[in-house]
Amino acid sequence: MYTAANIEAAIQKSLISCQEQQEAIDFLGRWSQNSESILSAIELFQITQNFNVRMVCSSLLIHAIPSFWGKIDDKNLKNNIRTQLVNIVLNYNHDNARDIIHKYLAISISHIGLFDWPEEWPEFSNVFFPAENSSELQIVNSIKILKYFVKDIQTSKNITELRRTKLINLFLDQTPTIMNLITQSLEQPVLAHDALSIYSCFLLWAPIEQVVSLPLFQKIVCEFLANDETCILCLKCLTSIFISRSDSAIAFRIYSPLLAKSLSTLKFPNQLPVSSNTEVTEFIIRFLHLYTSVFELVFIRDQAGSDPYVSALIDDSVLGLIDTMVSNGISPKEIRNDLIHLYQVVLSMNIDNIKESFWQLWIDILRRIRFEKSNTKIKPSTNFFQPIYDNILSSLFNSLPSAISDDGVCLYQAKGCFNSMFYIDPDGFIEFIKTQSPSPQLCFAIGVIDVVLETNHNIGTLSQIAFELLEHFSSLSNDPKYVVALLYGLSHAAFFFIDNMSLFSRFIELIITCMTENDENISASATYALEYLVTKKSHLFKQNTNQLTEQLVELSEKYLHNLNQASALRMFNVCATLICQNYHYNPRLRITEFIPNASVEQINPQVTDLNSDSSNVTLNCNQNDIQLDDQQNEGNQMNKLIESNIYGTSQFQKLLEPVITVLTNFTNYPNELIETSFLVIKECCNSSTSAIFLFHNLIWPVLTRISTIVIPNTAFTNDFILYVLNAVANMQISMNDTELEQQIREILSLMIQRNQIEECFFDYFTLLMINQISFNMETLYPIIFEKLVLPALNLEDPPFTAIFRMIGQFDPSVIDINWITTISINSIKDLRKEVCESVLNALQNIIYKLNSMTLLQFTTCAGKQIVRALIESITDTMHKPSFLKNVDFLRVFLQLCTPELQEELKTEILQVLNECSAEPSQGFYVNFINYIFTVMWQFSFFKEAFLNLLIILKKASPGDGAMFAVEPVHQNIKINIAIGADM
Repeated sequence: MYTAANIEAAIQKSLISCQEQQEAIDFLGRWSQNSESILSAIELFQITQNFNVRMVCSSLLIHAIPSFWGKIDDKNLKNNIRTQLVNIVLNYNHDNARDIIHKYLAISISHIGLFDWPEEWPEFSNVFFPAENSSELQIVNSIKILKYFVKDIQTSKNITELRRTKLINLFLDQTPTIMNLITQSLEQPVLAHDALSIYSCFLLWAPIEQVVSLPLFQKIVCEFLANDETCILCLKCLTSIFISRSDSAIAFRIYSPLLAKSLSTLKFPNQLPVSSNTEVTEFIIRFLHLYTSVFELVFIRDQAGSDPYVSALIDDSVLGLIDTMVSNGISPKEIRNDLIHLYQVVLSMNIDNIKESFWQLWIDILRRIRFEKSNTKIKPSTNFFQPIYDNILSSLFNSLPSAISDDGVCLYQAKGCFNSMFYIDPDGFIEFIKTQSPSPQLCFAIGVIDVVLETNHNIGTLSQIAFELLEHFSSLSNDPKYVVALLYGLSHAAFFFIDNMSLFSRFIELIITCMTENDENISASATYALEYLVTKKSHLFKQNTNQLTEQLVELSEKYLHNLNQASALRMFNVCATLICQNYHYNPRLRITEFIPNASVEQINPQVTDLNSDSSNVTLNCNQNDIQLDDQQNEGNQMNKLIESNIYGTSQFQKLLEPVITVLTNFTNYPNELIETSFLVIKECCNSSTSAIFLFHNLIWPVLTRISTIVIPNTAFTNDFILYVLNAVANMQISMNDTELEQQIREILSLMIQRNQIEECFFDYFTLLMINQISFNMETLYPIIFEKLVLPALNLEDPPFTAIFRMIGQFDPSVIDINWITTISINSIKDLRKEVCESVLNALQNIIYKLNSMTLLQFTTCAGKQIVRALIESITDTMHKPSFLKNVDFLRVFLQLCTPELQEELKTEILQVLNECSAEPSQGFYVNFINYIFTVMWQFSFFKEAFLNLLIILKKASPGDGAMFAVEPVHQNIKINIAIGADM
């Protein structure tokens, strides 16, 4: 069926519009899923000269080999395929228009190498390490194959971490050969591009002293960085050297002055500076973010002794960099000038290219300057940035629009920058703001300093700005960017409205007008602005807000049907909050629930239309349950309470009417609208502690009947039931014990009736317990465990995270500690990250709740088993994804053990390490174990110790630092000393 002729004909038909096009596409789809497609693709590739056919064949090989290569049992056939592919690729004449085909074929060879080299295909070494007598064409193609192979090893998801580590170690055994190949290839323009790509990967694997030398580094930063064709690859190499490696600080001490010089002075052939490339600028930001604090300390080294705080920061990175500068005759002034130039480059970035990393860089710098102002005698950051501080303020002001999303949400880093700049120089900051003309930047600026506005009286001189910005709006009403900025700025700068309520009224009118705009960004910004004012600046609404509340409530149907979900939810939250501000709650009244005397049917007849014949389960709720602690004031207080409740409930009736309409007829509406309706209930519940009391009788009967229909019915998905249960749980949070027990038991009964365990069942119970409902959930644990947990764990794909997140909320007294211990040890050994993390999170929560005697018993009985499992997992490359959780849990567990047990665990850890890997040198493991116990209260050092252990044992690479969240500036100086090993 899948002959070469049939396949070629189908490919050609699939590319042109004809009656048979779809049939041809379907045929090719079936062919691509056939295990024999690999062989037929190679056969067709060799007999055809049609470019499109060859393109399809080579593309298929990339995807088919990972899927079907392991299913080919015939070793001779595999060998023939490998031989044919290698012959095609090694002798392929390059043509720019056809290089994509060669790329696909080379990647296909790389995929095979992942599985077969060296066990089944030792000859592959001769392919990517070309012989001396190879032709120039073969050398070029061999280097390309090697490029794709090392990249495949580093990034492929088709091999295990154990296999990846083995392949990396095979390459590390050939480090001199590979470095010689890279060095020679960089001297040949035709090979340099691919050689840099190989080098960028190899830099993540090998010891830094074996792969980075001054001549090679100079060639990269002085020659290839300024070449348009190799610039980006150079950045990958530099990222590997200075950012991605766990020991990048070593390279920083030696090579950073030369890097700073090159980045600040090099130019492309067109005479534009290399820093004009946006990716170069992004690298500069990352580099400066990691190392600026070290540079700053270098410049005040001689003064540091007079300030104990600063003196304690002088570490090996600072001293090493100083040694490099001295030995190379580099003056502090020279490197300072280079760094200042790089900061000027960052400050002059085009606003469209600014990312979150830009703001993260500056918030860290400005926080250090702010801290130094009042806490240190010597001020490294202040001294360094003082000459360009005015430029920083001006540039960050002009860059503010990059920190605000289209609908008016600000990055917290930008807010932190402006708050710090105010406290660094209040008078200068105020004067700068006062001199600015109305603009989006000015609107944003007064918005991001909202905390400053509330706490500093001398900021009042800026009050005129709010009036000017609002006045300026009339001439720029057609500028969406200004409108969004104005909505953000004035809502956050509401301090200015306290003494000018007429101005505040004008702004509220503007917000309401903007909510009806067709521009989604403007309407969303308006909802953000109003929500912020109502929830964060509620004192502005202390006067009679009934008119505003009623005006907004009347628009509830438009919110639900016309706004996007996020904006709709914000508006329902706003309305619910305003309604509750008119609810005269008396703290002397202890209300378990208030429901007006009117029946549900009188308030909203729609709810009686729900068809609930599918179940006879009903969730009961008590009505008119009002308890008075002070009988003497019952009359007056009750009158006020009833009056305000009647008003509140009537407003909620109007607000929630469109929601109830959707939910009572949910089969007639799209899922997104149904989801939004359930989320509206959640928003209203969370708007105020009194909200549920006002609309309980409107919503609870609807939720009750939907629950009885939906939860037992397997036709409804987990996601749909999740919407229902979240709404139910949020309603139940404020109910009393008697009601809750009956309702929760009935919900549990509905779950059991379903005969199909869903993830959302566990989320429901977790939500109730997280919110500390009044009912004691521990009484239900046995039935939840028997009817839900155990059956769920037997599913083909159990929802581990949801199950154990729930279990972790229960009191340890109801949990079988032996069961959770056994399942924890098994989960530590499990290769699935989510299984390991969810179970250990639950166990950690349970352990924290144990009393001292029970904790002692638990750690004594289970300590050795748990620690053994953790050490075995940490040192097993198959468990790399769980590394951080395993290491953190081990650290916490060791802290909880008694000193006597800790000594026993040291012996256990030593035994496990010796079983896992041969000791690198005598006494290494003992020194390592003693060290981790000294730093077990410092997670960064504890984590770095285990990463370095894995690197020494060749079970991880320096480039795994990013995976293990190890920052290079936190170099492991202490562990180097403690272990006495060459890291």
